[in-house]
Amino acid sequence: MFFSLAVSLFVLSLLVFVHELGHFLVAKRVGIEVEEFGLGIPPRMVGKKIGQTIYSLNWIPFGGFVKIYGMEETKDQRPKTKDRKSFLAKSKKVRAAVLLAGIFMNFFLGVLAFSLIYSFLGIPKKQGFVKVVGVSKSSPAEKAGIKEGDIIIKLKAQSSKLKANKEFVEIINENLGKEIELELDRQGVILAVLVVPREKPAEGEGPLGVVIADAEIVQPVFWQRPFLSLWWGMKEAVGWATMVFFGVCQMIYELGFKGIVPKDITGPVGIVQIASGVARAGIFAFLQFIGALSVNLSVLNFLPIPALDGGRLLFLGIEVITGRKPRPKFEKWVHLAGMIILLLLMMMITFRDVQRLLFGRS
Repeated sequence: MFFSLAVSLFVLSLLVFVHELGHFLVAKRVGIEVEEFGLGIPPRMVGKKIGQTIYSLNWIPFGGFVKIYGMEETKDQRPKTKDRKSFLAKSKKVRAAVLLAGIFMNFFLGVLAFSLIYSFLGIPKKQGFVKVVGVSKSSPAEKAGIKEGDIIIKLKAQSSKLKANKEFVEIINENLGKEIELELDRQGVILAVLVVPREKPAEGEGPLGVVIADAEIVQPVFWQRPFLSLWWGMKEAVGWATMVFFGVCQMIYELGFKGIVPKDITGPVGIVQIASGVARAGIFAFLQFIGALSVNLSVLNFLPIPALDGGRLLFLGIEVITGRKPRPKFEKWVHLAGMIILLLLMMMITFRDVQRLLFGRS
């Protein structure tokens, strides 16, 4: 348990620190005064002032924070709107850049983590056919005689050959509970097998119980590897970002219209569970975990949710449209309400994670 907590704490701290570092670097670059940049959460252990910024080490070893001069506008801070070193005195583009910096840094960390995986393990290259790389025991595929290494040529009733996993999955999903005839290539020998895709597959398995691949892993020449790894890392990050975005949309829909928390959403307790497994699975699984969580955080922070960077960007957008800044007190209360809602949602998710843990569900 201690190992799981330590790994989770390290990963989450890394993600938060990188996020705050983005705000810090851009704020410094555009001439906004940064009052404090801290590692960990206060109370402060030690601190040293360099220039106008205090660099601190804090007692609670989690993430970090950045305190930007004039970020929050209150009654006693109104003069800061005229101070050239204040966040509020800067143009809308500059303020947007500071807010987006943390989001970008988390996305970039995800790209970097995925790129490292591709750099060491290789780049996927399309084969132009669908190959069986695994067969589950007692599955319809095993009963039908499908074996690892078989190439799935096509559905017997169709003329076109299968070239991608997506095509095969679509065919199977269209024929759940129906007997279909598949044409296979087994080491040059053409075979035909009859199989019935399950409508209710076992947990962790598909309707047929096979693992398929339409690509092989290749190692490019050394001078191409960094560029191709970065490209594939970017594609992976975009894929995760898209999945997270639609997942959040689904969560909002199910919460708003059904009053339930989607079963695939997890919180800190679930992350602790996952962290233990991925850390023991090796460095590449660990990098995948960091990359996925970091992209997740970047997407969540980009959404127009009060109390998050996206919420502040929303108010900045309102300022652009209306030509006037929303009333500070109103914005403050909206962000506070958003924070309360997020905390309540986190409590709901944590409660369900604890239930899963107590009843032994993964």
